[in-house]
Amino acid sequence: MSSLLPADSLLREICLVLAAREEPVYLVGGYVRDWLLGQASHDLDLAVEGPAIPLARHIADAFHGAFVLLDQEHDTGRAVLRRRGRSYSIDLARTRGAGILEDLAARDFTVNAMAVNVQDLASPRPTVLDPTGGQSDLRARRIRATSAQTFRDDPLRLLRAVRQAATLGFAIAAETEALIRRDAPLVARPSAERVRDELVQIVGSPAPDRQVRELDRLGLLAPTLPEVAALKEKLLPQGTSAYEHTVSTLGHLGAILAYLAGRDQAAPDAEVAPAFAAHRDALQAHLAAVLSDTRTRALTLHFAALLQHLDDQAADTLRRLRLSNAEINLAQQIVGGRRLPAALATGQPAARRGLYRFFRQLGEAGIEVLLLALAAELADPRRDQAAWAGLCAAAQQLLDYYAQCWPRIRAMPPLVNGAELMRALKLKAGPAVGELLEVIREAQAIGEIGSAAEALQLAQAHICPNDTAKV
Repeated sequence: MSSLLPADSLLREICLVLAAREEPVYLVGGYVRDWLLGQASHDLDLAVEGPAIPLARHIADAFHGAFVLLDQEHDTGRAVLRRRGRSYSIDLARTRGAGILEDLAARDFTVNAMAVNVQDLASPRPTVLDPTGGQSDLRARRIRATSAQTFRDDPLRLLRAVRQAATLGFAIAAETEALIRRDAPLVARPSAERVRDELVQIVGSPAPDRQVRELDRLGLLAPTLPEVAALKEKLLPQGTSAYEHTVSTLGHLGAILAYLAGRDQAAPDAEVAPAFAAHRDALQAHLAAVLSDTRTRALTLHFAALLQHLDDQAADTLRRLRLSNAEINLAQQIVGGRRLPAALATGQPAARRGLYRFFRQLGEAGIEVLLLALAAELADPRRDQAAWAGLCAAAQQLLDYYAQCWPRIRAMPPLVNGAELMRALKLKAGPAVGELLEVIREAQAIGEIGSAAEALQLAQAHICPNDTAKV
């Protein structure tokens, strides 16, 4: 097994600084777990038998980073550092109870309840403090609560159990499952922000469908996302419940995004592969764009897939979970526009006007709308192969148009403005002027007109007698 002393030079230097202090400082939680699993970790979680917030501030100052106060009451702080484009989080918290062993026993799961004194890091065989049997559970690949009080002490751990089991590829121990079922109603107690942060990792995971099913199996879905659980009672025309279609859509969407990201070399379906062939890198960059905090467009797409059958109620759910306005607005566009790609899937090449109108209505959200439409169609148990082929052909046209034409169209200067239009055609100010400007813009975008004179001629042909006024 490799040395527990971090290979990363910055983390190594921080550990050596901490090892020189008088008060005991321990590496705890995920870092020790990942080391025992032979996995790299780029953040440090530390427990201090002494004041932690001043030490976190000292680390931030000494290594030219930023200090973040996490919890004044529980003496918890964070140093956020950046080196060579990478961000590091160094979390420090005062040990709970009488010392490190009591602190570990009060943690969530045994695999996270291990510690090593930083003074022992350079030892070839560092002593691992393991009062709850975490090493045994690592070998058995199971998630086990440290005590019967684990979930009652912090109900957010109910969601964390599902998330960590999926992330590590572990099974939840039978006795821990029983505790989860017993305490499932408590999951509604933590703040909306804390619940959101766990759901973000569950819904945005590579296999969100399996994690949502696991939430449901353990009795956690209804108290966490009652709107989604209620979809079991909603029957769709294709003969399946809205819930089953939602979960299946999440699975297919995960497969599409894994293919675009290169995590899976096999396309989700051979028919759709040509549509993605020339655009994988651009799509991946588009989906990786951050909307809020560290949350990306891809995450909002996952939430839109989860809430697709809620229509207008989707925005209310996202507000309750304290997502940002940018995320809510994008999700609304995705859910509201998810049926539009099918309108272009007629088996014939889509007209330039239809392609323009699609992106004129949706803008950049058209990409997410298209990906959701593909995943939702793959999830349809009665999928018609001809309709699917038409949707895939439309997807290729839309992606080609977005890459090759849309940037130029967005940058086109208008042929005329509202004032020029009203003056030349003696129009009253009002909504009709905006409608005429859009008619002109569309004709310009698809190449039907190219001058101000042609724009005014087109507008004249569209105006009604009531739109004009003598001057």
